[in-house]
Amino acid sequence: MPHYHCQGDGWQNLLTFASSLGDWVDDEFDLFFDAFGVLNLRSLRDYGERVFEFKRGKNALLIKNKMLKAFPVPLSYGDTIRVSNKLRRILGLYYLISPQNSLMQVMF
Repeated sequence: MPHYHCQGDGWQNLLTFASSLGDWVDDEFDLFFDAFGVLNLRSLRDYGERVFEFKRGKNALLIKNKMLKAFPVPLSYGDTIRVSNKLRRILGLYYLISPQNSLMQVMF
């Protein structure tokens, strides 16, 4: 949907629609704007890209609701990651690079 705009409860209704689709087709759906400003609704099964997986105690220092902290790996905004066996899209990414203690914070 190019140049999608909504008012009032429109955005919440669209998010609810995307999440309720999963109940009907046994899949999860991702709703996101791409680099061209186009709103996309996409099945998470359709991802052909490599998905980096985070697990607490293995490669994630902290996993909280919608956020994790880990040692830096090459990720970028919009990439797909697997957290606790669920696919998530990166909505925010912050790298803190220092000589002996580099970390990254990922919001999804």
